Amino acid sequence: MTPMDTALAEHKRLDAASYDAAAGEFDRLTGRLAAPLARETLALARLGPADRVLDVGTGTGLVAPQAAAALRGGGGSVVGIDHSEGLLRKAADKARRHGLEAMAEFRRMDAEALELDGAGFDAVVSLFVPLHLPGPAAAVREMRRVLKPGGRQVVGVGRGPRLASRADVVQAARRVAAEVGAARGRLVHGLGAMLHTARCP
Repeated sequence: MTPMDTALAEHKRLDAASYDAAAGEFDRLTGRLAAPLARETLALARLGPADRVLDVGTGTGLVAPQAAAALRGGGGSVVGIDHSEGLLRKAADKARRHGLEAMAEFRRMDAEALELDGAGFDAVVSLFVPLHLPGPAAAVREMRRVLKPGGRQVVGVGRGPRLASRADVVQAARRVAAEVGAARGRLVHGLGAMLHTARCP
């Protein structure tokens, strides 16, 4: 493993641990602020009742349980992946509370190196994940790799907060750190469009 690989692995470990510690608060915030975008993500994915769906960066289960509920009775299933054990426990609890545990499974996995066979999913969805990854392009390639021919990919990218807000000050400090890292070839960060959809050839 190169020093760069070691540094990236440590970055991912620390990032996962930070979410483990804040899983409850993260669940409350995403449920309150991002539920409409989760619904729009699934609408764009046009799920069929027998579809196999992958939710990359599932977090506490904002999208995956909704997807499983949409597939109920049709034979479909959902796999939600994240690198935070704390978030995954919340997602699994949420699916269990809604009686969806037979249709939704949650696994710890790196979005940039999916431990999944190629061409195994009818739809891949991902909400806000690219902004959190050192290698978002690698994650998007992995999402494409696991899609079946004709499958649908919907990626919600997100954007920073409005200018002059308190959150913008915090985001600006993070952005400066990210840009310094990018200039040194260590990080890639994404900005811009909220949702991107693609169909696998």
